[in-house]
Amino acid sequence: MSPTLMSWRVCQSSCLAKTAQRRGALPSTLLSKVGVKARASGVVGRVSIRRQARWYQSAVRLVARTVDGDILDRPGSIPNPAESLAKPPPEAPLIEVTKEPESPDPSPPVTWQQLADKIAPVKRFREYRPLTVSDLVSPMWCELQYFNSLSKYGKIKRSAQMKRGGEVHKKLELEVHEFVPVDIQTREDGWGLRLWNIIQGLRTLRVTGMTRELDVWGIVNGQVISGVIDEVSYTCPDPELEIALLASAEEAKTGKKDPDQMSIEEFFAKRKSREDKLTEAGPRVYVIDTKTRAYPSLPSAASSRAVKMQLMLYRFLITQLCTDKVSGTAIFSRYGVDANVTFSETFLKQIAELEFNFSQQASSAEAALSSQASTFSELREHANLSTLWDLVIREYKTTFTPAMLSPVLTAVFRTQSMGAYIGQRTFVHDDAELEKHVVDELAWWAGQRAPRGVDIEDAFKCRMCEFAEGCDWRKDREKEAMEMAKAKRGRPKKRKSDETSP
Repeated sequence: MSPTLMSWRVCQSSCLAKTAQRRGALPSTLLSKVGVKARASGVVGRVSIRRQARWYQSAVRLVARTVDGDILDRPGSIPNPAESLAKPPPEAPLIEVTKEPESPDPSPPVTWQQLADKIAPVKRFREYRPLTVSDLVSPMWCELQYFNSLSKYGKIKRSAQMKRGGEVHKKLELEVHEFVPVDIQTREDGWGLRLWNIIQGLRTLRVTGMTRELDVWGIVNGQVISGVIDEVSYTCPDPELEIALLASAEEAKTGKKDPDQMSIEEFFAKRKSREDKLTEAGPRVYVIDTKTRAYPSLPSAASSRAVKMQLMLYRFLITQLCTDKVSGTAIFSRYGVDANVTFSETFLKQIAELEFNFSQQASSAEAALSSQASTFSELREHANLSTLWDLVIREYKTTFTPAMLSPVLTAVFRTQSMGAYIGQRTFVHDDAELEKHVVDELAWWAGQRAPRGVDIEDAFKCRMCEFAEGCDWRKDREKEAMEMAKAKRGRPKKRKSDETSP
């Protein structure tokens, strides 16, 4: 993409250590470590925060997939996952089972249900931030593995493959957005950055037909769900499927005969008519997710179920936002930020100085974007999170309507090493399938049921699991398989004489 058609994407670049210390967010020991790192590199006042409370000197875009955004979390503390995520809050301690040497009947081991009775996974592992789309999709591989990973590490460990995949995503985003560092003074400024990036992303989509790394939120069964969509585009990834779905919807309305009952002339005439209607209807919006693989081959259909669910969740969250069903108050309350605090003057000034990076010799659509009211005036009208959220919702409504959101969902697969294109799989959105999965997964997060392991046919996953050795679920499945095999072997075989009637 030409540099003149790239949009800016802001990132935080501020020395927040002293501010965080004044607010009680960082201990002095961590502050001293930050100072050592900054001085050692010769860089002053350019830091960012990760969940692990590590500090980096280079500016990191606030909405990057690899950045969890601790500056957006609750005030008062930045929790260490080993202390606050892997263990329950003080008011609900874990049950500790001890064995007294002199006791003839030692206490039985703690079961998952006993643990769940004390504290639900959402309370234990997501106390300081809401659930994500990944939290509802990743357990599809194995809920027990997901639960054990959170229990042991307080988070899902990022493997080397995941890190390489993040690098591929970063390269793809650089094709669309230009990174611009912006100083922030408060946590509310940090959230302001995040919302302005959404606004910029939506405007980029309307002008160029594509945007990447778009933040979305929704509320499901009282739980705030967040996600970051890899790509939203006006370009149809599978025209054949789109036309087939359009034909199916049309025939369902009219009750007209199917293609098998048409003549060749009627079939092609009707197809041409549908293609014209698809073009005349205006832009359709397509949700796309990029996955990286170690081997240059597409995954099986069964292995693609998780990415299908992920795409359906993204589409659902966009629908909630563009129909104004997401409360900004609920979102900000969950993250613990004050929606009525005015952004700092430093932040407002820097955002106002940013210009839309579009060519002056632009089309009418681009000219319309560049001729909007000045950024500074717009900022003054939306100088806190509450009013800025209203602008975000208006931008979503302007960019999307439920009718524009295509049910065609696409997963694009690339190599982890070079990001080379492998292929893609397309899916059709299914509300019933999505609802069934989300309700079931939220039941586990709420502690209403125990986590489940894999089925026997997916036992190959256990070979890659660090918890396989002590997994009771695996042992129970192996026992069931042995009993079934034993019963099958012990069943008497029919003799030919028995099968022949007298």
